[in-house]
Amino acid sequence: MINKKVSKKVFLLILSGVVAISVIFISNLLLKRYFVMNKNIFYHLNLLQKEEYKLNYHLLQSSIYMYYNNDKISQDIHTIQKEINFFKNFPFFKWHFPKAYESILNYEELFNKKVELIFEFQRYNLPLKNSMIFLSNILTRLPNNIDNKEYLKNAVSIISSIFLARQAIDLSFLKNITLSKLSNIKLTKKEQEFNRNLLLNLNVFFKYFPKYKQLLDEILNIPTTNALKDAFNHYSFITARDIKIFEVLSYILGIFILVLIAYLVYSVYVLELKVGEITFLLYHDTLTKLYNRLKFNEDVKKLQRPALVLFNIDRFKHINDFYGVDVGDEILKFVAHELLDYVKLENPDARVYRLGADDFGVLCDCHNEKKLREFAEKFITSIEKYSIDVLGNGISYTISLSAGIAKEEPLLEKADMALKNVKKDLKEKVKFFEKELNCQIKENIKKTHELKYAIENDKIIPYFQGIYDKNKNIVKYEVLARIKTPSGEIKSIFPYLQIARENRQYNQITLIVLRKVKKIMQLHKDLNLSLNLSIEDISHNETISYILGGFLDEDIAKRVTFEILESEIENYDIMQNFIKMVKPMGVKVAIDDFGSGYSNFARIMSLDVDYLKIDGSLIKNIDEDEKTRLIVETIVEFAKKSQKETVAEFVKNENIFKECVNLGIDYYQGFYLDIPSAKFN
Repeated sequence: MINKKVSKKVFLLILSGVVAISVIFISNLLLKRYFVMNKNIFYHLNLLQKEEYKLNYHLLQSSIYMYYNNDKISQDIHTIQKEINFFKNFPFFKWHFPKAYESILNYEELFNKKVELIFEFQRYNLPLKNSMIFLSNILTRLPNNIDNKEYLKNAVSIISSIFLARQAIDLSFLKNITLSKLSNIKLTKKEQEFNRNLLLNLNVFFKYFPKYKQLLDEILNIPTTNALKDAFNHYSFITARDIKIFEVLSYILGIFILVLIAYLVYSVYVLELKVGEITFLLYHDTLTKLYNRLKFNEDVKKLQRPALVLFNIDRFKHINDFYGVDVGDEILKFVAHELLDYVKLENPDARVYRLGADDFGVLCDCHNEKKLREFAEKFITSIEKYSIDVLGNGISYTISLSAGIAKEEPLLEKADMALKNVKKDLKEKVKFFEKELNCQIKENIKKTHELKYAIENDKIIPYFQGIYDKNKNIVKYEVLARIKTPSGEIKSIFPYLQIARENRQYNQITLIVLRKVKKIMQLHKDLNLSLNLSIEDISHNETISYILGGFLDEDIAKRVTFEILESEIENYDIMQNFIKMVKPMGVKVAIDDFGSGYSNFARIMSLDVDYLKIDGSLIKNIDEDEKTRLIVETIVEFAKKSQKETVAEFVKNENIFKECVNLGIDYYQGFYLDIPSAKFN
């Protein structure tokens, strides 16, 4: 009987132990699953808040800058809608965080209203920007088109008030503006035409600006951020409650079975670690353990004179690609450790952050430019002294750094602009953000828009400049590309070529010019033309295919000369192959800007070219500089012995023309003889 009771107790004890262990095991699995899902929710809530602030930021940028790519706004809207759908399609979030889910639905409703207003705002913003661009151009042309001083004074006053109203987004600047001041003044017929255009754009501004301001105010006053904060608060409340529940359950299980107290303590310990991990991950980078960008955004608001020194590891991508990610990670950790030690020694009040893949920021309360520069230069010098064996494999790695410094909000963006500018200038390692960088960026954006407009609206125009013999008879024309901007201004294509290369539009421009030139040569059967090609063009399959298969027919080939810059010829095999393809068709080939730098006479001799176009930097000083004259004389002598004809560029006056004739140059080109024009279009 006793044995039966003991057996029953043992059985109950074992059963209780098995149940307890099962409960603990299942609880642990559920706990891990909970933290995975909770971490995912936390990440997406933060991402949603970040995108909401980005949308407002880009919207304000769109309202401030006349040239701004609205694709960022569209991308922000798309990302936010994607994040909203994540929460709507996440069942765990819906049933476990019902109030947070309701806040997300409320946010979605407010956001949809905001999107509608944004689209309406963009419709008003476009004509306003166009009128502002037009008014900006008019302001520069006023003195040349209007003689009436009273009119000039009124026009400048009105346009200035409009610019102030636009930049400040303030209707009060428009209160005292009366357009009758422009319409009641006696003007000449030419001035009246100018005045009509001015009044037309002024009326556009007055028509759209009040609604534009109203829409912007309505958009910024929609409480979307409050709805997100509500969602975050409800989420945080439930999460804190859950954590407390888990802790209580852990202690109850520990009391229930004493033999498993160690395991229960471990579970509580794991729980605390998970909570600590979430808290740590919120503000720290996982690799370097430095503060992250979220922490930076919070800390920068607490300083009165915040300044950011942004360090970047030079050629870090090459390190990753060449040596592998493991080496790259070790270098990142090394730089982080060294920077922390350096900051503790030099400026203990400053904080160190990892703000990008290989970007490290030091945030401090200081606006002394000398101290900031010395701080950055001293650390860079200390790092670049070392060769580091990061993996202990006997291979040493040398690290170099660059730094950008900003003292104005937004710190990170402006420090990054300065840093990128450093990368373009090998003479400097440290650079402060300057307003000129913003101007340069604006100018690049403007040129990008103008180039895109020219390509899409058939505004790339071939111009023609004559090439003459010594008797001033035209023997051929060089084709020079121009673009027509939205304002109607004709500009050289040259300042746009680097942008075209970066946007992968360069070969597209070449093909446009070739197609237009072909039509012109088909109409003018006696026209001989010289066309510029780059090494990039003759290396591009589509361009070469069109030249050989579409452009060069039997009639056109014998009237065409292709010019290729000598400075671009790095691979002579590509050049040689191109010459072998086109010369049998009757095409002539010229080396352009010959003598501009180090000219490889031996390699040029190996190329079957017909002309050497002597660089304009030599020709334009030939009548004043004896050394330049000797260089040109050597080139001409070399060309004659090589049975190649010469062309002088930049012939700007009669003295230069005569000097070139005396030296025996065969052909001549420049403003003295002919100005480029669209004469055959």
